[in-house]
Formats: sequence, C-alpha cells, structure tokens
Amino acid sequence: MLGCSEVPRPTPVCDGSDELVLRVQSIVSAGALEPGEPVLYDNGAGYLFVNGACEYYVDWTGPFGDARSGVLSPDQELALLEGLGATQVAASPGRYAGDVFDGSTFRLQVGDDVATCTGGCQGGDVPDWLASARAFSSEHLSQLADDADTPDLPQRVVVVQHTAGPLDPLFPWPAPDLAPATIAVDDRSPSATSFGGGVLVDGASGAALRDLRRTLAALAFPPTAAYVWHTRDAQPPEYRVYIRDAIPWEDARGLVP
Repeated sequence: MLGCSEVPRPTPVCDGSDELVLRVQSIVSAGALEPGEPVLYDNGAGYLFVNGACEYYVDWTGPFGDARSGVLSPDQELALLEGLGATQVAASPGRYAGDVFDGSTFRLQVGDDVATCTGGCQGGDVPDWLASARAFSSEHLSQLADDADTPDLPQRVVVVQHTAGPLDPLFPWPAPDLAPATIAVDDRSPSATSFGGGVLVDGASGAALRDLRRTLAALAFPPTAAYVWHTRDAQPPEYRVYIRDAIPWEDARGLVP
C-alpha cells in the first residue's frame, strides 16, 4: 500500500504500436542560431524518441553526434519512466517557467500528456518532479546513447554560400554525386534561418557527408559547421555546411511529428 507522499509506479507505455509513446527533447530557439545552424537542432539539442515497440532513437551528445538506436528492455523502460516522473506528467501537464537564464526548453511527452519548462527548469513555478526529470535526462540519456547501436543513417544537410572571410578548419567538398551549388542557399533564406530546411542526402554522397560530420565531432573544439571548398583549395571557403543524422521517424522536412 502506498504512503501519502509516494508516487505510484508508472504504467508501461510500450504497447506494440508504431506510434511514438515517449518523447524527451531539449529545444532551442532558431533565432539564437547562425544561418544554417537550425538544421542541427530540428528535433532538439538532445532528444529521445520511443515508439510502442520500445524501439528508440537517442542523441544527447549535441551537434555532429551520431543518432543511436536500440530497443528498451522491460526493465529499462520502467527505469526510464520512473526517472522521468511519467506518472506526474499525466497528473500535472502544462508549461512551467524557471528563473535561471537558459535558452533551451525541456519538453517531456508521455502518450498525449506534455510538460515543458524554461528558465533552466529550476525555481519559478517548476515542480520538483519536472526539475528532477530534466536532471535525470542530462545524466542518463547520454549513457543510454553510449550503450546503443550506431546505425549509418542518411544525412540532413544545409549548405550556405559563404561570402565573408577565412574560416578554419577547411575541408574539400566530400559528396561525389552532389554539387553544393545545386542545394546552396544564402544567409537570409528560410532554409538557413528556420527549422525544417535541410535536404536529405543518402547513398554515396550521404556516406561522405556522414564521414565529414564524424570528423567534425572528433575535433577537440568542433566548429559550428564544416567549411568547404569545391572549385578551389583556398581561403575563404565557398560554403558552410551543417550536417546531422536523419532518423527514420522524421517527416519530409526533417521534423519528428
């Protein structure tokens, strides 16, 4: 029998369906990013998506990291739901605001119930359980990613014409079957300044862009983009290239609906 202050154990959400049953996202504003950069955060600076078969995709490593995939065991599912305070989402959904300067929004959705918090998810009117859920996500979702598989996925890319000065490090354009000029946009294009503007690239060109992304991720101090040349090996670069993994559950614009 539960005590007055005890929270009941969460009900499993994996029901065998293809529908998403759990979402955790750290969302940033496109307006705070440089042109081209929003594609890296289409579905959050970090995310976890789980469907009814307990299949999941997770990326809690930030820009240029690999999206990892796996299948939650029943014990993992329960531990995840408990750590995220899943029963509390149904009891207290809504929007909450903390009082710590932080440009991100933490979003937690269990089934149809959604709770979000801004302001660092601390102080203000943020309930303790939601602050704990955010802290749990920061600590445990990166570990879940470390333990998952690393599939070779298609890439979502935005190519921006670079008209300013030199940038380092400089790379040759890697995609053999795709000329950057055919998909390049300028700094003011909605594709560069808004979420959902990336181009899906698969095949040999997708693999080459994936390798470039992983090269960037391995740098001690990764830049915000790959700076590339196509027709000449010289500064300044001709393009800034923003690349991320595209997971199968995205729509045509690259957003997980």
